[in-house]
Amino acid sequence: MMILIISIAVILVSAFTISRIKESLEPPYTAGFDQNGIITSYYIAQNDLNLEDLEASLAKGVKSPVSTEVTTLFVTRQTRKAYENKNSVINPEIWVKEGRKAIEEGSIIYGIDDVKIEKLNDTQYKVSSIFYTPL
Repeated sequence: MMILIISIAVILVSAFTISRIKESLEPPYTAGFDQNGIITSYYIAQNDLNLEDLEASLAKGVKSPVSTEVTTLFVTRQTRKAYENKNSVINPEIWVKEGRKAIEEGSIIYGIDDVKIEKLNDTQYKVSSIFYTPL
């Protein structure tokens, strides 16, 4: 009986470890993107409050300066959706396209709009945008 329990434990630990190793070796979803695509995906992920995609669009080991606020706003949005059935974080691109309607009390506009990417040289880009934040 003891051998069976140890065998099951070894199999479970091995499966977990192998899946983590495979996951860490997979290229990010932006692997086939050109530079403009990677830059654009960063801002789309920020507007969608998608931390995983936000950080996948950066070089390994680089942390986004907006990671904490994206995480906080994501949790806040999901909690309010669950309790109040309301999306309290408004994407600025959608808000502008819909004519800048009045914002409900308790809601905020967060994200990037009007992104313009300018290539300076082979490795540098200049991005200008409008950043909406409640802070």
